[in-house]
Parts: sequence; structure tokens; C-alpha cells
Amino acid sequence: MYSIFIIPGYGIPKDIRKDGNLQAYLRFAFNAIYRDSLAHPKKKIIMVFSGGKTGMVRPYTRTEASELARAFRHFMSTPVLRSRTSAWKLLLEPRSISSLENLLSVRGLLKSRGIVRGEGVVFCEWTRQEKLKKLLARVFNKSMRITVHPIDFDTSANRYLDPDFLAKKDRLSLAHDLWALMNDDNLQEHHALYRERLTKLRRVGLSGHVDAVRQWWEKEMKAVEQKAVRKTVRR
Repeated sequence: MYSIFIIPGYGIPKDIRKDGNLQAYLRFAFNAIYRDSLAHPKKKIIMVFSGGKTGMVRPYTRTEASELARAFRHFMSTPVLRSRTSAWKLLLEPRSISSLENLLSVRGLLKSRGIVRGEGVVFCEWTRQEKLKKLLARVFNKSMRITVHPIDFDTSANRYLDPDFLAKKDRLSLAHDLWALMNDDNLQEHHALYRERLTKLRRVGLSGHVDAVRQWWEKEMKAVEQKAVRKTVRR
């Protein structure tokens, strides 16, 4: 039986070893996996690091997955842990640029390895847990029992945006993700939307990142609301 741990990325810092937010995220996740290995010594530990080239600094060649895995390998190499962590298996999914793509790509990667049954968790940033729970129910079937393990690690300005704004953003994001799951054409449009977002954030730069994220979501919210109004008028 497998214990599967999905660890999605949240951006690519200049040096992940010095980034307080991601270090808190990864250390919490690492210890959760360690506790599981103690509680279920016969289970095979599989960790899937997911995330593509979302960096904000040129040349944009690093991936979230590779940076997360590099940090985890450092934890695993601690002498007192080597006898236990040597059996842990690391898989990398280095292409996704959205939460939905994270889950879909991880599902595909596991299936390609013949892993279609198991249980485990997906770690996530605290404010995204409700959306992720709903997506998991649509992406993974009952033979893969994956639950959400939220971690309140983010102390950047994004974490403290207005709660009503964050709630509305998640409703919109979930609605768009569910729409994307309807067919391949929708999925391609979903990818294009997040590619556009990534391009805009890179153009703005790190100093304007928080404002750019909020403005991008406000723009998308208005677009969705306008579509709803047009549909009402047509009726």
C-alpha cells in the first residue's frame, strides 16, 4: 500500500534555503511525512513535487518541482534520518502552472507509474484548502483517497488581503477550474489564462507582485460578472 504525499509549489524564490515562507511550508510537510512513516512502517512513501517554471527572475529555467525536491533532499540527508528516508521515493511533475494543472498532472504521473490505488494527502496554503477539497473530489477517483492538509505558512501581503476578496477569488477560481474540466478545449483556455497571468506578473516584477495579483483577479472577476449579466439580458 502506498502513502502518497503531493507537495505543490508556491513560486520560486531566489534561494529556497533562505525563504522563510517556503522553509516553514516544507519543514511542516517533511515532519508530517516523517510521522506517517513511523506510524505506518510497512507503507511505501511516495512524494510528488509539482510545479513548473513560474520564477519571476530570468532565465526562468528552474521549476517549482525541482526546487522543492532539492530542499527535501537536504532534509532527508540528515544523518539521523538516512536509514528511514532512504526508502522514500521522490517524483517530480515540472510543467503545471495552476492548482488544477498540479492535480491533473500528478494524477497522470502516478498513473504512468502504475499507481492507481493508495491514500495520502496534498499539502496546501491555508486559504486555498476549501477550493482544493472540491477539486480533489473531481480529479481523483475513490481508489485514490487523497485528503487536504492545509498549512498556514504564508506571511506575505497576499495572505492578508481582504477576506471577502479572497473568498470571492476562490469562488471564481473554482468555477473556472470546474469549467476547464469539462473538455480539452476548456483546459487549453485555462492554461492560456494562467500563462497570461504569469507573463503579466513577470512584467511587473517582484516589487509590484502583490498589487498585480490583486488587480489580475479583480479584472477576471469583472469579466465573469459581465458574462453573467449578458446571459441574464439574453433571457
